[in-house]
Order: sequence, then structure tokens, then C-alpha cells
Amino acid sequence: MLFLVDTYSVLYRLFFALPELSHNGIQLNSIYGLSKLMIKLTKTYKPQYLVFCVDKGKSGRNKVIQTYKLNRKPQPNGFRQQIPVFYEFSKSAGFKVFGLENTEADDIICSLTNLFKEKLNIFILTGDKDLLQLLEKNVTVLIMRKGITEIDVYDQNTFQKKYGFSSSFYKYYKAMVGDNSDNIEGIKGIGPKKATQFIKNISSIEDFYKFLTPEQLLKFNQNLEVISLKDYSDKIDIQLEEMKIDLSWYRKKEFIDFLKKYGFVSILREVDERQMRLF
Repeated sequence: MLFLVDTYSVLYRLFFALPELSHNGIQLNSIYGLSKLMIKLTKTYKPQYLVFCVDKGKSGRNKVIQTYKLNRKPQPNGFRQQIPVFYEFSKSAGFKVFGLENTEADDIICSLTNLFKEKLNIFILTGDKDLLQLLEKNVTVLIMRKGITEIDVYDQNTFQKKYGFSSSFYKYYKAMVGDNSDNIEGIKGIGPKKATQFIKNISSIEDFYKFLTPEQLLKFNQNLEVISLKDYSDKIDIQLEEMKIDLSWYRKKEFIDFLKKYGFVSILREVDERQMRLF
């Protein structure tokens, strides 16, 4: 099993879901939540491999839709100061962090999924529904809803039950209804209900081009180009062994030292009661 983590999406979700927590002037609520979450997921799923996927620079989607993500507020300082601590966390736990220049984490996840889905079951952890377009027979998407306590688990069957159509149509659905979180405007006159009904009644992708007006089709194609995940498999040079994890990583000295450094007393207690006598 390979776990792919949409790093900044998860950290941002934790930042707003958990109460403020600081140590020596550094806000740490995202990292505290991430530590607890990764221990929980390790115990639950027991993955052999894991990689944190990160954004690096602009992907070029804003050249297709100039308003892409323009509605997003600057990252709070309390969030930004946790990014270096995240890299400390990942190093202490022995987790691989991976990104490509001018590439979004979603596209890295898409690429790694395509590279390894024939060999392994893939589990994707994110706060972003865009990654639902990657669902396949052996690809599962875990979407965080509230802190570390509520996670929706999607496979092809659960997606079908919730949306009423196959996950293979999800990107086309999003191209019609748009995405407020990324500032992508939907097609005028087509909301979620109408888009769902449309998809249920078509027999092939070509039907989109038959029934949309020229104006709607222009918007549809624009949105589809931005929403569709990109596959950069040919640019990725990463071996499975680089992503291999030790299932007892949270008991290792390096991680214990990390917990002590940042005063994560409750996690120390959870990991090993004996460590409390040394703290």
C-alpha cells in the first residue's frame, strides 16, 4: 500500500480545524494535528510506503483562467511559520517529501498514482475533492472534513452512491459546475443538479460537445483544462524504496526527540508512557 499525502491541503485544513497551539513563540497546531493524524493512519492502514507531495511554484493554470485561485487570501503568518517545522517532522519520522518545480501537489499525486497503481493499492489523503477524479479499482481517496476526527473514505462504489454517476465523469462535472475554492466559474445555467442529470443521460464524452452551446462549450473546455490533473510520470525519478516507511516510526528516537523539542506532551504519552519520565 502507498499513501500519498496532499501536504499543504492537509496542513491548511488542520490549521483552521484545531485550536491555536504554540511553543516558544511558534504556532504548531497544524503540526500537532498532523503528528496525531499520521500515527492514527499508520496504525489503521499499516502502509508500506508513504510520500508527502508538495506544491512548488505556479503550474501555469492561471494562464488558461486568469482568475485561478485569485480569491485565496494570503497564508496567515501562523501557518507559514509551521512549514519549516513540517520538514523537521517528516525528517524525524523518516517520511519522503517530494515535489517538482512549477507543479502542484495534485499533479504529483496524479503522476505517482499512475506510476504505481498497477503494483500497489493507492490511498490519497487530502482536503480537496479534485483528487476524486483519480478514483479507480485500487485507488481510494480520504477527504478530511473536520480536524483529525472526520474523514470521508471514497472508493468507486461510495462515489457512485453519493454522486449518482461514475467517478470517471467527475472532472467533467466540475468543468460544468465550477469550483469556488479555486475561483473557477461554472457554466451559466448549469448547477449541480442539472450537471448530474446531464451526465446520467449521456452515453459518451462526445455528448458534451453535441448538447452544449458554442459559448458553453468554450467555458467547459477552459474549465476542463484547468481542472484536469496532469501526468508528469516521465519527469519523476523516484523509487519505491525511497518512500518505504517503518511502521514503528512514531516510537523511534528521532521522532521522540521532535515531540520533546516542541512540547507535544499528550502525543508523547500516547506513543510511549515511559517517555514521560524522561521529559
